[in-house]
Order: sequence, then C-alpha cells, then structure tokens
Amino acid sequence: MNKRKLKKVLRQVLSESGMNRYYDKMPESALDKLIPAGMLEEILNTDGLKEFEEELAFYCDMLETMEEPYHIMEPAEHRFIADSLEDFAEDGVMNWAFSKWLDKSAFDNVIVGEGATEANYVRWTMR
Repeated sequence: MNKRKLKKVLRQVLSESGMNRYYDKMPESALDKLIPAGMLEEILNTDGLKEFEEELAFYCDMLETMEEPYHIMEPAEHRFIADSLEDFAEDGVMNWAFSKWLDKSAFDNVIVGEGATEANYVRWTMR
C-alpha cells in the first residue's frame, strides 16, 4: 500500500471512530477563508475539467506559498477536494504538482463560532 492510500485510510479510521476529538477552536473571522460548499463542483460542471483543475491548483499554490495559511470548508467540500487531489495526483495532466500538494496537505476538524460545541468545519493547511 502506498503512503498516500495509507494516510487516507488512517484519516478515515480516526474520523469514523471518534478518536479525532482534539479540535482547535477558531474565531468567526476564520470563515473569511471559507471555500464555499459546491463552488468547485459548480466550476467543474459548468466550466469543465481544465478550469476546475486550474482553480484547485490555485488554492493549493496559495497554501504552499503561505499566501493563505489555511482554508476552511464544510465536511462535504473537504471530501470533494481530497478526492479530487487524489484523482489528479494519480492521472492528471499536472500529476507531479498535485501529488506534491496531496502529500503536503493536512485536514483538521475545527470548531468555528462561539456557540459551536463540536467540530463543524475542516481546516486545510500544507506543512
């Protein structure tokens, strides 16, 4: 099993088992770095694969260069982005870049907002 697939399985097991309970609490202002749910899927559906690939690469590059320290997203958007990174890393035109970004990516459950008591968003960073 390659390193990428092992990381994915480990993240999934931790997430499903509830062992990933060490959440960071983030202020409401963290939502300024929100990737809107469905936005990337909409780009894929309306503008096509090439435009979607470029937009995803743009987000990855912002994280890698530390232009943005993190992005926040809803769990469904996280799943879509993580799956897309894996797909492009395996067989995309820029597969070497997406492979690098996938290996550097970290997704953490976070609590955003004063009234939230459980993780309600996912923070995407690159190490």
